[in-house]
Amino acid sequence: PIDFVLQADWARLPRYRAELVERMRQARNPRDPGGPLLEDIDTDYRPGMPEVRIVPDREKLAQVNMTVGHLADSVSLLVGGTRVGKFTDKGRRYDVRVRLQEQLRASPDSLKIMTLRAGNNQLVNVEDVVQKIDVLPTLPVINRFNHQRKIEVTANPAPGVSQGEAIAEVERMIAEVMGDDGTAVEMGNARAMRETINSLIFALVMGILIAYMILGVQFNSFIHPLTVLLAVPFGVTGALFVLWICGDTLNLMSMIGMVLLAGLVKKNSIILVDYTNQLRAHGMGLNEAILTACPVRLRPILMTSIATVVGAVPLMLSHGAGGESRQTIGVVIVFGVTLSTMLTLFVVPTFYDLLARYTKSPHATANELEAYEAEKDALQTPAE
Repeated sequence: PIDFVLQADWARLPRYRAELVERMRQARNPRDPGGPLLEDIDTDYRPGMPEVRIVPDREKLAQVNMTVGHLADSVSLLVGGTRVGKFTDKGRRYDVRVRLQEQLRASPDSLKIMTLRAGNNQLVNVEDVVQKIDVLPTLPVINRFNHQRKIEVTANPAPGVSQGEAIAEVERMIAEVMGDDGTAVEMGNARAMRETINSLIFALVMGILIAYMILGVQFNSFIHPLTVLLAVPFGVTGALFVLWICGDTLNLMSMIGMVLLAGLVKKNSIILVDYTNQLRAHGMGLNEAILTACPVRLRPILMTSIATVVGAVPLMLSHGAGGESRQTIGVVIVFGVTLSTMLTLFVVPTFYDLLARYTKSPHATANELEAYEAEKDALQTPAE
């Protein structure tokens, strides 16, 4: 869940890694001050494999007419060996390698007494042409990211800590430790989560823009689609409020519920605005049309909203394997639709009254007038 690649000057990067890991181990859970914020902290930086480094003395090499390359090749030949031929036996082929016997190359001290042939065809010991021979810890593998040396730090959030909170805290630690001296790149699940959330936000914004264009064509207006889309912020606000009350987070499943909610909550406004436009098209005044449309469209609005909420209740109450993800989607739909429906009945008519003053009153065709009169007569006929 938490995976960062640290890149900086290699001379300072191990120190940054050590300081960051120490801060991550000391970080505490804000909800449980005695508990840790992160668990299973680990890195891919594991020095410790011994490496023998020979530092040549160039002046002594020049005196015996030997180059640094010749020194390196000679030591490599004696210790690592070289392939000089192949041997075939019973259909199998084997490489023939030549190097010193094992007892002559078993330790770093054996390097000092190795005899090399100099450029003037005389024999010299390795210790006579080098400054020092050091045994230093080194890395078994050199890891790179984007062609640069890197150290990868991984961890898991402690119980009760969300992935987003843990990532934000680690990013703050990295900024304090490294400053502008290096970079940190998210990897693994952290990177996938951020890309997924960004994609869902893009889908939500594009959905609202496309809905505005379709509603603009349907109502032949730039104003009425704004009235319809006014229900979306209320639905999202209700969902976020309930997520906060329940202690849940804005994760992948809740974002999917938000995208779904944006499509569900617009239907109430569409029903109300469309019927109000029909009444105004038949010559009814603005206030009268609003006061007439709201009671008439109350029943279909409540019926569709209740059906949506009841259909999402099993998701909200689900248990078992994967039940947590389904519960989040159900909670977002149930409370988002509920709050949006309650506010739509009051806010949308008010907003329509404010914006409709800047729009022309729609005109009905002859067929629409006849249908309206028939519907009006049906509503005024007393029930038997």
